[in-house]
Amino acid sequence: MAESLPWAGAAGFRAAPLGPFAPVPTGTDDRARLLAAGLGPGGEAQAFRPEGGGALLWVQVAAAGHMVPLDEPPSAAAALALLMDQI
Repeated sequence: MAESLPWAGAAGFRAAPLGPFAPVPTGTDDRARLLAAGLGPGGEAQAFRPEGGGALLWVQVAAAGHMVPLDEPPSAAAALALLMDQI
């Protein structure tokens, strides 16, 4: 979805690497679900900030549904911190 947004930095965002972000869930069941889903520790994130302003940040939290803060509080905090770093 994020890759289809029309904006000046779309090509750069598509080329930006998708990488893992922390924290690693503490429970072994969470770790197993994470690895089974093929996601890095806590989930994955992709960001791009083109010259001239504007930015797009995509975060996918592993082992969480639409209620990320309830399902995975440490990962929700890490995603929020990542967002704040991009501002």
